[in-house]
Order: sequence, then structure tokens, then C-alpha cells
Amino acid sequence: MPMDILYAIKINMNDFTKGEKRVAEYVLTHPSEVLHMSISDLSDKCETGDTTVFRFCRTLNLNGYQEFKIHLAQSVSLHNAAEFPGEDAKKDDLAGVADRVLETSISSLKETHSLLDLQKIEEVVSHFCQARTIRFFGMGASYLSAQESHYKFLRITDNTSCVMDPHFQTMAAALMTPEDVAVMFTHSGSSKDAIHILQTLRQTGCYIICITRFKKSPATELSDVVLLCGDNEAPMQGGSFSARVAQLYITDVIYSEYCRQNPDKVSRNQIATSSVVANKLL
Repeated sequence: MPMDILYAIKINMNDFTKGEKRVAEYVLTHPSEVLHMSISDLSDKCETGDTTVFRFCRTLNLNGYQEFKIHLAQSVSLHNAAEFPGEDAKKDDLAGVADRVLETSISSLKETHSLLDLQKIEEVVSHFCQARTIRFFGMGASYLSAQESHYKFLRITDNTSCVMDPHFQTMAAALMTPEDVAVMFTHSGSSKDAIHILQTLRQTGCYIICITRFKKSPATELSDVVLLCGDNEAPMQGGSFSARVAQLYITDVIYSEYCRQNPDKVSRNQIATSSVVANKLL
């Protein structure tokens, strides 16, 4: 049986410090809201530090905040305190499921569009145009967005790269220079591997772009510019299509503006890359 973290918080209330109690009380009062918060978001709401939230998780015998959110998602589901697409979908027929997936993706795109900061996009494209190398980074499902972005730009420029293994990504990060641009995809902004890579990138002096859901997180604090996605992915929905759609929409905006600003170069390279793969098609 899944651990009921809400019940565990209640019975352990006397074990919490004063700051941890503020976190506990907020979680008990707003469990569904907390599901979509980063550790920094929660600490801000409770007027405490990230370390206090981490200690709160450790007091509950959990390894960290992400494990806490997984248990919280299970508890919220058990208590019927929030809507989960997977649960609601059980009541639908196939047509209803298809409609629900479509609505979620459209909603994600619309919210991401509303969060676009055009000045930041212009700044990012300017750095892309001047970069010696553009490297895309991401962990787990976010790596798929990084890989897709690399593939897109590979058709029009010869200075992009993306490697899969986190160790290789860290080594690639260590070799970057102030003339380079790094793009980190991270939905939560609190992945340990992503943070380690960002710390490495920060030391090289390269320009760092973070594409993420949360405005404040360990990842955003290490980045030069933050581009926000508009998808609330619950802990048990990791790798959702709507989250990737939001990330790739931002990439597509950057790509399209890059093409608009470099028409001759892009046209020349598109012809070259399309020609060499033409004989692969029937």
C-alpha cells in the first residue's frame, strides 16, 4: 500500500522544527497546489529556505523533495483531493481520451505562448548567431527535447551538438568557453544531474539558457536567461507529451527567428543538408 504522506506529516508534527512546521502546515492545507511547486516555490510560500524544506523531507525519512512529491501525489489521489488526467480518463471512452490529450496539449501551448518574453527571445537568438558552439542539454524526458532541438538546428548550422549520457554531457560542459551557448532543458529545475552540469557550465563563462517550468529553482539561479514553459506536470506524470510540446514550442520560436535573421545562410545550408539525404528516400 502506498505511503500516505499526509497522514505521516500529521503524526510527525511534533518532530518538526518551527520552520518545518510551517512547511507541514502549508502542505496539509494546499496539497494539490504543492504538487506543481518547485522546492524554491514552496520555501517562498512558507517564508523559509530550501534547506528547511529539504530537512522537512528528511524528517519524514525521505531522500529529498522529488521523492516527497511522488508520495504526495499518491496521497492526494487516495484522498480524492485533486484531479489526475489518468484517473479521469478511466471514465472516458477512446474519443474522450483523445479529446482530453488534445485539450491538454493546446492548453500547454497557449500558456507557454502567454509566458513568452520576446525581449529574452531576441537576446537568445542574438547569442545563437554569434556562438562558436551551441550545445543542448537535458536529463530523462527533457533530453528528448534537447535531442530534437539539436536535430532541428543541425539542418541549418554546423555548430550544434547534443550527447545523451549525463557523464558525457558534464565533460562536454567542462570544455565550453565564453564564446559558446548552452541550452538546458529541465522541467523541474531541480534535477541533480542538470544542476551539476549547470554548475560546470557556470564556471566556463558560457551563455546559459534554461528552458523550464518554474521561475525560481536551483537551475534558474545558475542561468543567464530563463524561458518558461506552461505545463503543470505532476510528479507521477513525468515525461508527459504536453510538457515536451511546451519545451519544443519555445525551441521552434527561437529556430524560426534565427532563420528569419539569417535567410541566406539558412537557405544555403537547408539545400545542402536536404540534398545529401534525398537519396535515402524512395
